[in-house]
Amino acid sequence: MTAVPPGWYPDPENPTTTRWYDGQRWTEHVGPGTQAPTPAPAPVATAVPAGFGPAAAPGGFAPAWGVPPAPVASRSPLKVALIVVGCVVGGLFVVGILAAIAIPVFLNQRVKAELADLRTVTCESVAAEAVALSRAQVSGTDVPLTSMSDLTVTDDRRTTVQRPATGGLAPVLTCTGTALWDDGATTPAVVTLEVDSALQHQVYVDWDE
Repeated sequence: MTAVPPGWYPDPENPTTTRWYDGQRWTEHVGPGTQAPTPAPAPVATAVPAGFGPAAAPGGFAPAWGVPPAPVASRSPLKVALIVVGCVVGGLFVVGILAAIAIPVFLNQRVKAELADLRTVTCESVAAEAVALSRAQVSGTDVPLTSMSDLTVTDDRRTTVQRPATGGLAPVLTCTGTALWDDGATTPAVVTLEVDSALQHQVYVDWDE
């Protein structure tokens, strides 16, 4: 017995058409009855399918007109969902990494900018801040500070100041001068500007009675 290769052969149910034989059985694919002959392959010992014989295909195999198209692969909905979810989770993961990198960088840049602003302070601006705080905070019989003059820098760390640890203070600028008080008295005084870990100003005034 010789093996029957896949191809188009006269339809056993309708001789006017051809039907695709896949090498093992007849398929549902039906074609026209007049086509180019299918080349015969090397003989292989096997059974001849039902419907073949001298009446079905005289002188050999019936003509073939092409191989039926392969079925289109379908994508599993679950697989699609997993891919979509994976992409979303992956995207969030990337965003999380970028945020983790960007936030410290942003905060670091802000601290650097605020520390750089301290370079512009002067003895006069520190004294003015001390006067404003004295007027806002002094009460009762205490005498508020009115002004400071003849200011001189005695300790300057404006260009080297670093952000202190939580709870600490970092000195920025210290100046000496003459303090004028609200009661008309004048005294030698020292005004100092420091910053805390939040880079908020702390101003201190020391004077001699």
